Amino acid sequence: MKTQFEILANNPLDMVEVSYSRRSQYAHIHLVRLTANNPNGVYNHLISELTPALDAYSGNLSGTDLQKAISKGCTFELNDCSELFRHTASRYEGLVKSVFSKDSQPYLSFFPQGLDEFYHASQDRIRVLIGRLLAQGVLYKEQLGQNDYLDLFTNLQHRYETAFTAQKESLGNVKNSRPIRDILWIGLKKQLYKNMLFIAYTNIDDPKVMLTYFEPSLLRYHDNSSTATTPVKVQIAPATTMAADLKFTANDTILLVNEGDVPIFFYGGETASQAAPAVLTKLPAGEEIELKTSAIGAPANKFLLLMNQDATAKAEVEYSLL
Repeated sequence: MKTQFEILANNPLDMVEVSYSRRSQYAHIHLVRLTANNPNGVYNHLISELTPALDAYSGNLSGTDLQKAISKGCTFELNDCSELFRHTASRYEGLVKSVFSKDSQPYLSFFPQGLDEFYHASQDRIRVLIGRLLAQGVLYKEQLGQNDYLDLFTNLQHRYETAFTAQKESLGNVKNSRPIRDILWIGLKKQLYKNMLFIAYTNIDDPKVMLTYFEPSLLRYHDNSSTATTPVKVQIAPATTMAADLKFTANDTILLVNEGDVPIFFYGGETASQAAPAVLTKLPAGEEIELKTSAIGAPANKFLLLMNQDATAKAEVEYSLL
């Protein structure tokens, strides 16, 4: 069980599950309030650090400034991934050792140099180590019987490769795409948390003042007791319709993100094969929407139908319950 001090050391924004636009709005409102209520310039440094982080996340930076913001976010992400990977690999080593003896060939295929190799690995080497544990985990999946680890390593590999590639990309290739925004959010939320802590410090005798600098109603938190779901990414073949794998009530909200290069259209249906109505709602490429399920006819309509009208290109969509 975590102590109060350990809880304080964890950024509450790590648990936030809201759209890009809500995150931007939350940070923007904070910046406006911070600028308007800055007694004797005590928050000047917070304003100067937050402004470029928010501009990058909101797509208002380009060129060298954007590259610097991405590089900073990538550094945070790679460090976080490295720490999580080493911790997970250490737990996984215990499982592998309990199933196979430490001198066995299967164990050595996972950990030929023990855990020291993991503790001292460079960024380049961590990419290799994640791939090794994934490959060996698949090979010995039946003996180990712990697919949760494979899911963790797969997720870590995706996060690590995205950040590693973004950090190495040339300036001309940088685009403020969804994966890049996710990386930029890492830097922005760390700055927001730094601001929270410093504002709390400067108002330690009146902690309620801190809340006047933020708008928490814009945020939703994903914990084990919430109805939020892990985002699911799917591809929709040209000129086809598919039903999202979601169970929802009339009180839920769906975050729908178009991650592809073509627009998608959506509607609600009583069945997974419901015919499309005459009027459809369009979600352009690269955009997202927080969709109230009542707006697509829930509870009578139990399915969210996603349509790709393009005759040649696949659509790519990510959806989740908030």
